[in-house]
Amino acid sequence: MFPVVTPPEKVVETLIELTKKFTQDLPLEQILKEITGACLELFPGNHCSVRVLDDEQTELVCGARSGEGSESPPMVFKRGEGIIGWVVDFNSTALIRDTETDARFKPGKNQGFGIRSMLAVPIRVGKKVIGVLAVTSARPDVFTMEDLALIQLLANASVPIIEKARLERLSPFDDLTLAYKEIHLISRLDGNMESARRLEKPLSMIVLSLDRLDAVYKKHDFNVGNQVLRRFADRVRELSHFTSWLVRRGMESFVLVLPDSDGAVAHQHAVLLCENLEKHPLTLPDHPDIQQLTSIGVGTWDGEESGEDLLYRAEEASLEARIAGGNAVVAAPDGAAQ
Repeated sequence: MFPVVTPPEKVVETLIELTKKFTQDLPLEQILKEITGACLELFPGNHCSVRVLDDEQTELVCGARSGEGSESPPMVFKRGEGIIGWVVDFNSTALIRDTETDARFKPGKNQGFGIRSMLAVPIRVGKKVIGVLAVTSARPDVFTMEDLALIQLLANASVPIIEKARLERLSPFDDLTLAYKEIHLISRLDGNMESARRLEKPLSMIVLSLDRLDAVYKKHDFNVGNQVLRRFADRVRELSHFTSWLVRRGMESFVLVLPDSDGAVAHQHAVLLCENLEKHPLTLPDHPDIQQLTSIGVGTWDGEESGEDLLYRAEEASLEARIAGGNAVVAAPDGAAQ
């Protein structure tokens, strides 16, 4: 069987289209997916992944995957573990013609796709390895040295956007809205609860669910939807006390934590936010017709419950407001009543 050779014009076309995507205002997850998709267009593989090192520089976390098995849970590799871990440790490329004869290969359980041959190259910032780009095939001996050179070229071209994705993951703030990322919600909330307990102060939480964001994305382009999210987060911060802090959860939900605020104060603030958005729409250039309303749930800490329990109560109240038609505020029952 002869190796598959990608025509030069196809290589140039794919790389040009990919670099165009790098200049667009797309979510980083989508751009990483474009990189893995481009790999499958250029190489005779059936699966491709981009992995980046975690905060402690000890594990390679999956950033994006394309091809067979992409819906199955991704494996996590430690430095030096498997061929991908070897690439990081030795800052070297790997062309594996048959995994059954390579002692470095680590087979995965329930990965959903076979691996007999493999290309894996380091993603470098200067001399530092920050991740690995890899493409695999279920057939042995399908990749060539030319393929290895080409995938390293693709990895090098992708370094700026992959490094941006890595730094964004390490940052506590959401790149689009500048709100805290969801991963930091409970740890910060636990710290606020400990302070409230020690100082015998109240603490409340507001969950804001955007009522019409799906319609905005459907009617307008992606950039308009992003602008709405950004303006919404800015409006909430403008109207909130400086001690409060905002967290983005998923695509269309935010959490506003209100230290030193009891239920009455939190409810009053939620009504203020709701009424302000109704009276003063989030006007955008060339799109004055967009009115983004919100369903709000208010929860007040009972002094004993966990951060997860308080969040659950506030979320349930927000859902109740949305089911009732949206553009409303619902206060969660006391924690002790749950």
